[in-house]
Amino acid sequence: MKKIFGLLVLALTLFVTAFAYAEELTAEMSVIDTGAIVIDGEADFALYAPSGEVVSTAKAVIGRDTTELSLKFDIADYISGGIYSFSALSGVEELDYIGVKYAVGDKIPLNTADAMSFRMALTPVCVPPTGVRTDKLTFRFHLQKKGIVTASNAKFYLCDRNGTLMQVKSIAFDNSTDVAELSFTVPQYYTGEKFYLIPVEGADGVSYYDKEYLIHSPIEIGTYASLDEQGATVIGNSFDLGLTPEYVTIDSAPDSEYARLVEAQMNASGIDSRTNYLIWISKKDFSVNVFKGSQGVWDFVTCFSCSIGKPTTPTIEGVFEYFAYQDIWKYADYYCAPIMRFAPKGYAMHSTLVRYNGTPYDGRLGMKISHGCVRIAPENIRWLADNMPLHTRVYITA
Repeated sequence: MKKIFGLLVLALTLFVTAFAYAEELTAEMSVIDTGAIVIDGEADFALYAPSGEVVSTAKAVIGRDTTELSLKFDIADYISGGIYSFSALSGVEELDYIGVKYAVGDKIPLNTADAMSFRMALTPVCVPPTGVRTDKLTFRFHLQKKGIVTASNAKFYLCDRNGTLMQVKSIAFDNSTDVAELSFTVPQYYTGEKFYLIPVEGADGVSYYDKEYLIHSPIEIGTYASLDEQGATVIGNSFDLGLTPEYVTIDSAPDSEYARLVEAQMNASGIDSRTNYLIWISKKDFSVNVFKGSQGVWDFVTCFSCSIGKPTTPTIEGVFEYFAYQDIWKYADYYCAPIMRFAPKGYAMHSTLVRYNGTPYDGRLGMKISHGCVRIAPENIRWLADNMPLHTRVYITA
């Protein structure tokens, strides 16, 4: 009998050891950004045992920069699988657990059979609670120029959070535009509202923060409000985006759209030449443009692609003059020919790198790869050397 009683005591001890012990319960909360102004302050929380009494309480400071909270509760005499309750007592607007919203004082059931760490969302107390009202959205598009910009009208749709079209507007820009602004006046809304801006036509794409958006791709725009250093309300309804415009394709035809644009640019620049030719090298476009005429009345002749100096040995910029011709520069494995020098210290226009058997050693164009010279395809540099007289102006821009 004593043996049987001893076994029962041992079994009971093991049972109690397995199901009654100190444990820790964690409430992990992400603080929702409603777009309104958060009131800095303390929030009070309580954890209730399955029987209903308070097990533990906790405080947390919630400020304008708070994004996460982690509350840990030590539970004495914890029983595995017990259903505890968690509640916000003050300092919050509401809690959200598994898609269900709980107001201050409501008890959230937490089943410890599922986990001991519970994830929920917290809406902070804001002023005013409904947010700051406004009725305008402004977008500033910074043109990302990679060539001669085609004059265009870029069209945009503005949709509400449900994707319903609210307004259609367009902005006009051309090669001289750096920033284009577009404003929408919409029915009054609270900050924290979400909109979608959709580029429809007239551009190659739009960038917002670190993401690129193609035509017809919706861009999510979130509004907000904050306080400046003086305590005044700042409404976040103005946004900066990048816009990639459409470009004029480089075309050597004298009557092309490209020719019209570069002629206008050169004639407005006031650049002259001691000959009736002018060479404009655009580093940004990797292009060599040739004009004939005189100051203010330059006519486009043709253009060629080129490569320029690498970042450590960049091609210089400014106004120069073609002052010396050389037949060839020879190196161990390749040569460059012909050579058109336009500045001291060896700056020149010359061919891409050619092996002595006539095959390309490095024929790359449209890149930053040289020691500062401007590399042009062999047939094109030969045309330049045959047609450009000495003292022709060489104008190089970034």
